[in-house]
Amino acid sequence: MNSEQLRHFIAIAECKNITKAAEKLFVSQPALSMSLSKLEAEVGCPLFIRDGRSIIITKEGQVLLEYAYTVVHAIEQAKNYFRSMKNPRNINLYRIGGTSIRLLTEGCYDIEKYQLHTMIVKSSDLPKIASSGIACVIIADDRSMNISTNTSLERIPLYNQSLLLSVDKDDPLFSTRNEIPVTELHAISLMGRANPVGFNDWLNEVKKENQCDFTHGITIDNSTYFAERNRLSIPYLIGSFGIGTTGGKEYFPNRKLIPVKGVYTEREICLYYNRRLRKEIHGLIDKITENASKMNILDRQVFQA
Repeated sequence: MNSEQLRHFIAIAECKNITKAAEKLFVSQPALSMSLSKLEAEVGCPLFIRDGRSIIITKEGQVLLEYAYTVVHAIEQAKNYFRSMKNPRNINLYRIGGTSIRLLTEGCYDIEKYQLHTMIVKSSDLPKIASSGIACVIIADDRSMNISTNTSLERIPLYNQSLLLSVDKDDPLFSTRNEIPVTELHAISLMGRANPVGFNDWLNEVKKENQCDFTHGITIDNSTYFAERNRLSIPYLIGSFGIGTTGGKEYFPNRKLIPVKGVYTEREICLYYNRRLRKEIHGLIDKITENASKMNILDRQVFQA
């Protein structure tokens, strides 16, 4: 098993069609089919069920998919790190999962004389990254940063993020609940998304802090979620920040966003930067804070609607 096979596997899982996956990867269909066959032979079980022109991922395939995302992401992180070391004019930005990628608009990448490299990392890795000095900018919360012992970083609050339960208008919770304790989520059949270094990090910490558990009755990949979410009736958890840019009023009136109450179900996301670089990267800092302000306004419009 190698990283190339895992990249092929991820593309097939997301496209649900070998022909489309081959086009996405710029490889031939026979080569992609052979790669999948070798991978299935190695793991010893089918990863997909063929259904005409489409394919459906198996239970074992879903397990491998989460591992594949983790491995491929880790390899990209390593490449980005060593690539950035070769260019002293790089700006290295690290962020935890669950923080909106929409903070980083095109203007963030147009800084004169510098090239921006962005990386998503696990929350548990941030203290080491912050203390090593390799990060120019970090987007995270105080809990992840453990910032009390780091005196080289400046902190700028960007937004407050709440954990929300999104339910369909036909769900009984739509009309009966305006908030829900995190300890009651175990009784609800939830939908999850395969995002091992992202939003799920926050959910795992929430479970730990509240000494509770809740499980996903079904887990789908992000591509399927965004393609099919208008037809999804299953409740799912979402972070409050950025909802105004993911469909906004056209989508969320068909669902209700119920605040989840408990320890660490609310967090303040901040921008941390190396103070000695303030003069050099002020353009990036100003652009990110400007984007956060605009997104906060869009989010309020969704809730007011």
